[in-house]
Amino acid sequence: MRCLVLGISGFLGKSVAKRLLSCGNEVTGACRETQNAPNWLPVVMCDLHNNADTRALLSQGWDEVYQFAGDVGGTIRADRYDYMMNNISININVIKNLKCVKKVFFPSSAWVYQEDRTFYLEELVNPINPSNLYGWEKLIGELLYETTKKAVIGRIHNVYGVGSPFHGEKALAPAAFCYQVLTQDKVKIYGDGTQERSFLYIDDFVDCLMMLMKKDFCSPVNIGSQTPVTIRKLCETIINISGKKVEIEYGKEPVDVKTRVSYNNMVEHMTGGWKPKVGFDDGILKTFEYVKRNIAI
Repeated sequence: MRCLVLGISGFLGKSVAKRLLSCGNEVTGACRETQNAPNWLPVVMCDLHNNADTRALLSQGWDEVYQFAGDVGGTIRADRYDYMMNNISININVIKNLKCVKKVFFPSSAWVYQEDRTFYLEELVNPINPSNLYGWEKLIGELLYETTKKAVIGRIHNVYGVGSPFHGEKALAPAAFCYQVLTQDKVKIYGDGTQERSFLYIDDFVDCLMMLMKKDFCSPVNIGSQTPVTIRKLCETIINISGKKVEIEYGKEPVDVKTRVSYNNMVEHMTGGWKPKVGFDDGILKTFEYVKRNIAI
Protein backbone atom coordinates (compact mmCIF):
# COMPACT_ATOMS: atom_id res chain seq x y z
CA MET A 1 0.00 0.00 0.00
CA ARG A 2 0.98 3.63 -0.52
CA CYS A 3 0.97 5.31 2.89
CA LEU A 4 1.50 8.96 3.80
CA VAL A 5 2.41 9.98 7.34
CA LEU A 6 1.75 13.64 8.06
CA GLY A 7 3.74 15.02 10.98
CA ILE A 8 6.56 12.55 10.36
CA SER A 9 8.94 14.50 12.63
CA GLY A 10 6.88 13.65 15.73
CA PHE A 11 6.95 10.69 18.09
CA LEU A 12 3.78 8.99 16.86
CA GLY A 13 4.47 9.71 13.20
CA LYS A 14 7.92 8.14 13.26
CA SER A 15 6.74 5.12 15.24
CA VAL A 16 3.85 4.41 12.87
CA ALA A 17 6.03 4.93 9.78
CA LYS A 18 8.56 2.38 11.05
CA ARG A 19 5.84 -0.23 11.50
CA LEU A 20 4.35 0.47 8.07
CA LEU A 21 7.76 0.07 6.45
CA SER A 22 8.42 -3.18 8.32
CA CYS A 23 5.17 -4.54 6.88
CA GLY A 24 6.34 -3.90 3.32
CA ASN A 25 4.36 -0.74 2.56
CA GLU A 26 5.52 2.17 0.44
CA VAL A 27 5.75 4.98 2.98
CA THR A 28 6.31 8.71 2.54
CA GLY A 29 6.54 11.22 5.34
CA ALA A 30 5.56 14.87 5.28
CA CYS A 31 6.37 17.76 7.60
CA ARG A 32 6.86 21.51 7.54
CA GLU A 33 10.43 21.58 8.87
CA THR A 34 13.39 19.31 8.16
CA GLN A 35 15.01 19.66 11.59
CA ASN A 36 13.64 16.45 13.14
CA ALA A 37 12.63 14.59 10.00
CA PRO A 38 13.94 11.00 9.76
CA ASN A 39 16.48 10.05 7.09
CA TRP A 40 15.28 6.47 6.63
CA LEU A 41 12.31 7.17 4.35
CA PRO A 42 11.33 9.73 1.70
CA VAL A 43 10.15 12.99 3.29
CA VAL A 44 8.46 15.87 1.50
CA MET A 45 8.18 19.38 2.88
CA CYS A 46 4.59 20.59 3.02
CA ASP A 47 2.88 23.41 4.89
CA LEU A 48 -0.56 22.00 5.67
CA HIS A 49 -1.78 25.47 6.62
CA ASN A 50 -1.64 26.16 2.87
CA ASN A 51 -4.59 24.60 1.06
CA ALA A 52 -2.82 24.52 -2.32
CA ASP A 53 0.18 22.70 -0.86
CA THR A 54 -2.08 20.25 0.94
CA ARG A 55 -4.08 19.57 -2.22
CA ALA A 56 -0.93 19.00 -4.26
CA LEU A 57 0.32 16.42 -1.74
CA LEU A 58 -2.92 14.52 -1.13
CA SER A 59 -3.95 14.47 -4.80
CA GLN A 60 -1.04 12.12 -5.55
CA GLY A 61 -3.26 9.26 -4.42
CA TRP A 62 -2.78 7.36 -1.15
CA ASP A 63 -4.23 4.19 0.27
CA GLU A 64 -3.78 5.41 3.83
CA VAL A 65 -3.00 8.81 5.35
CA TYR A 66 -2.02 9.17 9.00
CA GLN A 67 -2.68 12.72 10.19
CA PHE A 68 -0.26 13.36 13.06
CA ALA A 69 0.58 16.95 12.06
CA GLY A 70 -0.18 19.70 14.56
CA ASP A 71 0.57 21.02 18.01
CA VAL A 72 0.21 18.63 20.95
CA GLY A 73 -1.66 19.78 24.04
CA GLY A 74 -0.98 19.01 27.68
CA THR A 75 -1.76 20.26 31.15
CA ILE A 76 0.10 23.56 30.71
CA ARG A 77 -0.66 23.94 26.99
CA ALA A 78 -4.29 22.83 26.86
CA ASP A 79 -5.77 26.33 26.56
CA ARG A 80 -3.43 27.76 23.94
CA TYR A 81 -5.72 29.56 21.47
CA ASP A 82 -2.99 29.55 18.81
CA TYR A 83 -2.61 25.77 19.11
CA MET A 84 -6.33 25.31 18.61
CA MET A 85 -6.53 27.52 15.54
CA ASN A 86 -3.38 26.02 14.04
CA ASN A 87 -4.65 22.46 14.34
CA ILE A 88 -8.16 23.24 13.08
CA SER A 89 -6.67 25.00 10.06
CA ILE A 90 -4.51 21.97 9.22
CA ASN A 91 -7.37 19.50 9.58
CA ILE A 92 -9.78 21.54 7.49
CA ASN A 93 -7.25 21.56 4.63
CA VAL A 94 -6.68 17.82 4.94
CA ILE A 95 -10.40 17.05 4.98
CA LYS A 96 -11.08 19.24 1.96
CA ASN A 97 -8.52 17.31 -0.09
CA LEU A 98 -9.25 13.64 0.62
CA LYS A 99 -10.70 12.88 -2.82
CA CYS A 100 -7.67 10.77 -3.81
CA VAL A 101 -7.27 9.19 -0.35
CA LYS A 102 -8.93 5.88 0.50
CA LYS A 103 -8.60 6.04 4.29
CA VAL A 104 -7.36 8.51 6.89
CA PHE A 105 -6.49 8.21 10.58
CA PHE A 106 -7.24 11.11 12.89
CA PRO A 107 -5.65 11.02 16.36
CA SER A 108 -8.13 12.45 18.81
CA SER A 109 -7.49 12.58 22.54
CA ALA A 110 -8.79 11.67 25.97
CA TRP A 111 -9.07 15.45 26.48
CA VAL A 112 -12.46 15.36 24.73
CA TYR A 113 -13.95 13.96 27.95
CA GLN A 114 -15.09 16.43 30.54
CA GLU A 115 -15.59 14.87 33.94
CA ASP A 116 -13.83 12.79 36.58
CA ARG A 117 -14.86 9.17 36.11
CA THR A 118 -13.29 5.87 37.02
CA PHE A 119 -13.19 4.91 33.34
CA TYR A 120 -13.96 6.88 30.19
CA LEU A 121 -16.51 5.25 27.87
CA GLU A 122 -16.88 6.59 24.34
CA GLU A 123 -20.52 7.61 24.85
CA LEU A 124 -19.59 9.65 27.93
CA VAL A 125 -18.35 12.45 25.68
CA ASN A 126 -21.97 13.65 25.85
CA PRO A 127 -23.04 16.09 27.13
CA ILE A 128 -20.32 17.90 25.20
CA ASN A 129 -18.18 19.97 27.54
CA PRO A 130 -14.41 19.44 27.19
CA SER A 131 -12.46 21.08 29.99
CA ASN A 132 -10.13 23.06 27.71
CA LEU A 133 -9.51 24.34 24.18
CA TYR A 134 -7.39 21.34 23.21
CA GLY A 135 -10.33 19.06 23.98
CA TRP A 136 -12.67 21.24 21.93
CA GLU A 137 -10.24 21.23 19.00
CA LYS A 138 -10.03 17.44 19.04
CA LEU A 139 -13.81 17.11 19.29
CA ILE A 140 -14.30 19.46 16.35
CA GLY A 141 -11.78 17.36 14.43
CA GLU A 142 -13.72 14.18 15.21
CA LEU A 143 -16.96 15.67 13.91
CA LEU A 144 -15.33 16.90 10.71
CA TYR A 145 -13.45 13.67 9.95
CA GLU A 146 -16.57 11.57 10.59
CA THR A 147 -18.34 13.37 7.73
CA THR A 148 -15.75 12.05 5.25
CA LYS A 149 -16.79 8.41 5.79
CA LYS A 150 -13.10 7.58 5.26
CA ALA A 151 -11.79 8.14 8.77
CA VAL A 152 -10.62 5.92 11.59
CA ILE A 153 -10.61 7.99 14.77
CA GLY A 154 -8.77 7.03 17.95
CA ARG A 155 -9.00 8.83 21.29
CA ILE A 156 -5.44 8.39 22.48
CA HIS A 157 -4.63 8.06 26.18
CA ASN A 158 -1.03 8.99 27.08
CA VAL A 159 1.13 7.04 24.65
CA TYR A 160 4.78 6.84 25.74
CA GLY A 161 7.92 4.83 25.18
CA VAL A 162 11.14 4.64 23.20
CA GLY A 163 11.38 7.65 20.90
CA SER A 164 9.24 9.93 23.05
CA PRO A 165 10.47 13.52 23.44
CA PHE A 166 11.79 13.97 26.96
CA HIS A 167 13.12 17.53 27.17
CA GLY A 168 11.82 20.91 26.12
CA GLU A 169 8.35 22.19 25.26
CA LYS A 170 7.27 18.99 23.50
CA ALA A 171 8.40 16.64 26.28
CA LEU A 172 5.80 14.07 27.29
CA ALA A 173 5.29 12.16 30.52
CA PRO A 174 6.59 9.64 31.49
CA ALA A 175 9.75 10.39 29.44
CA ALA A 176 9.87 13.94 30.81
CA PHE A 177 9.94 12.60 34.37
CA CYS A 178 12.72 10.18 33.39
CA TYR A 179 14.78 13.13 32.16
CA GLN A 180 14.13 15.12 35.35
CA VAL A 181 15.12 12.20 37.58
CA LEU A 182 18.31 11.63 35.61
CA THR A 183 19.39 15.28 35.62
CA GLN A 184 18.02 16.71 38.88
CA ASP A 185 17.68 15.95 42.57
CA LYS A 186 14.10 17.15 42.69
CA VAL A 187 11.06 16.36 40.53
CA LYS A 188 8.09 18.70 40.43
CA ILE A 189 4.60 17.42 39.71
CA TYR A 190 1.27 19.22 39.47
CA GLY A 191 -1.13 18.81 42.38
CA ASP A 192 -0.75 16.28 45.18
CA GLY A 193 0.17 13.36 42.93
CA THR A 194 -3.01 11.39 43.57
CA GLN A 195 -4.53 12.17 40.17
CA GLU A 196 -4.83 9.02 38.05
CA ARG A 197 -3.95 8.47 34.42
CA SER A 198 -3.44 5.44 32.19
CA PHE A 199 -0.29 5.05 30.08
CA LEU A 200 -0.02 3.03 26.87
CA TYR A 201 3.33 1.86 25.52
CA ILE A 202 4.04 2.92 21.94
CA ASP A 203 4.28 -0.62 20.51
CA ASP A 204 0.82 -1.42 21.87
CA PHE A 205 -0.57 1.78 20.36
CA VAL A 206 0.81 0.92 16.93
CA ASP A 207 -0.50 -2.64 17.18
CA CYS A 208 -3.98 -1.33 17.89
CA LEU A 209 -3.81 1.27 15.14
CA MET A 210 -2.80 -1.28 12.52
CA MET A 211 -5.81 -3.41 13.50
CA LEU A 212 -8.21 -0.46 13.38
CA MET A 213 -6.97 0.62 9.95
CA LYS A 214 -8.26 -2.65 8.54
CA LYS A 215 -11.75 -1.23 9.10
CA ASP A 216 -13.35 0.82 6.36
CA PHE A 217 -14.60 3.43 8.80
CA CYS A 218 -15.17 3.66 12.52
CA SER A 219 -16.61 6.09 15.03
CA PRO A 220 -14.24 7.42 17.70
CA VAL A 221 -12.79 4.73 19.97
CA ASN A 222 -10.46 4.84 22.95
CA ILE A 223 -6.89 3.64 22.49
CA GLY A 224 -5.30 3.31 25.89
CA SER A 225 -4.58 1.21 28.93
CA GLN A 226 -7.26 0.38 31.48
CA THR A 227 -4.71 0.33 34.32
CA PRO A 228 -4.94 3.48 36.47
CA VAL A 229 -1.65 4.87 37.76
CA THR A 230 -1.25 7.85 40.06
CA ILE A 231 1.26 10.49 39.04
CA ARG A 232 2.97 9.93 42.39
CA LYS A 233 3.41 6.22 41.60
CA LEU A 234 4.75 7.09 38.15
CA CYS A 235 7.43 9.31 39.67
CA GLU A 236 8.26 6.85 42.43
CA THR A 237 8.66 4.03 39.90
CA ILE A 238 11.11 6.08 37.85
CA ILE A 239 13.05 7.14 40.96
CA ASN A 240 13.33 3.50 42.07
CA ILE A 241 14.67 2.48 38.66
CA SER A 242 17.27 5.25 38.79
CA GLY A 243 18.61 4.23 42.20
CA LYS A 244 18.98 7.93 43.04
CA LYS A 245 17.66 9.86 46.00
CA VAL A 246 15.26 12.30 44.39
CA GLU A 247 12.72 14.46 46.17
CA ILE A 248 9.19 14.89 44.82
CA GLU A 249 7.93 18.46 45.02
CA TYR A 250 4.19 19.01 44.78
CA GLY A 251 2.93 22.15 43.08
CA LYS A 252 -0.28 24.15 42.94
CA GLU A 253 -0.47 24.31 39.15
CA PRO A 254 -3.65 23.10 37.40
CA VAL A 255 -4.21 19.34 37.31
CA ASP A 256 -7.41 19.41 35.17
CA VAL A 257 -9.45 16.26 35.93
CA LYS A 258 -8.67 13.96 38.83
CA THR A 259 -9.00 10.71 36.88
CA ARG A 260 -8.58 9.99 33.17
CA VAL A 261 -8.41 6.26 32.39
CA SER A 262 -9.33 4.50 29.16
CA TYR A 263 -12.17 2.01 28.83
CA ASN A 264 -11.47 -0.45 26.01
CA ASN A 265 -14.56 -2.57 25.45
CA MET A 266 -15.36 -0.93 22.13
CA VAL A 267 -11.84 -1.10 20.68
CA GLU A 268 -11.42 -4.70 21.85
CA HIS A 269 -14.63 -5.58 20.01
CA MET A 270 -13.64 -3.72 16.83
CA THR A 271 -10.17 -5.27 16.66
CA GLY A 272 -11.16 -8.78 17.62
CA GLY A 273 -9.56 -8.69 21.05
CA TRP A 274 -6.66 -6.22 21.10
CA LYS A 275 -5.18 -5.71 24.55
CA PRO A 276 -1.95 -3.99 25.64
CA LYS A 277 0.96 -6.40 25.95
CA VAL A 278 3.60 -4.22 27.61
CA GLY A 279 3.04 -3.81 31.35
CA PHE A 280 3.53 -0.50 33.13
CA ASP A 281 6.77 -1.44 34.90
CA ASP A 282 8.35 -2.90 31.75
CA GLY A 283 7.33 0.08 29.66
CA ILE A 284 8.70 2.58 32.16
CA LEU A 285 11.99 0.67 32.34
CA LYS A 286 12.34 0.67 28.54
CA THR A 287 11.58 4.39 28.46
CA PHE A 288 14.03 5.20 31.25
CA GLU A 289 16.82 3.30 29.50
CA TYR A 290 16.05 5.10 26.24
CA VAL A 291 16.22 8.53 27.87
CA LYS A 292 19.43 7.58 29.71
CA ARG A 293 21.09 6.48 26.45
CA ASN A 294 20.11 9.65 24.62
CA ILE A 295 20.41 12.25 27.33
CA ALA A 296 23.79 13.53 26.16
CA ILE A 297 22.89 13.60 22.46
